[in-house]
Amino acid sequence: MIRLTAAVLATAAVAVMVAGIAVSASGDRAVRAEVAVAGTERPLDVSWIRILDGLTPGESYRLPALAIRNHRSSRTAYGLVVSAGAAQAERRPPRRWLRFVPAAVVIDSGRSRAVGVRLELPDEAAPGVYAVVLGVRPGGSGGARLTFRIDSAETTGATLQRAASLAMWVVPGLIGVVFVAFLVRGQQPRRH
Repeated sequence: MIRLTAAVLATAAVAVMVAGIAVSASGDRAVRAEVAVAGTERPLDVSWIRILDGLTPGESYRLPALAIRNHRSSRTAYGLVVSAGAAQAERRPPRRWLRFVPAAVVIDSGRSRAVGVRLELPDEAAPGVYAVVLGVRPGGSGGARLTFRIDSAETTGATLQRAASLAMWVVPGLIGVVFVAFLVRGQQPRRH
């Protein structure tokens, strides 16, 4: 009975550890942004998005959602695209940093649909100001210019954030292991 209890507790400790990993890995951070609303003749409902917060390498961010408008006379499938939008003093982020959720949408004539934008910065993302144009195909010439700033890991405390994230799942697991070891040791027959 006591060995069964120790096994159940060990399983629970592993479950808590795995749950912590899932929570820390799935957390996108929201950002503050300035957004300029576009005219109704454009396929996207915004003309530019400026992220106000400094971003951290190795983090994932939820950007403001975009609405795609179907001005065509029939139901149309739209895909989001990323194109150059950097001025001379700005960097262009690689396409793989940006993800649209969903990646493509089908919209009835005269309707619109929201699409989420996610920015996933790799650990090696260089500090600086970045710019890109988000658009739709088929679409017109109207895209939304996105600008954001990546701070250096030293100024943002990225190392401390990663350590806190790691501790979120390691500490409960270690507590579980110590608890199980204590239970197992307590169940051994005592020698007099």
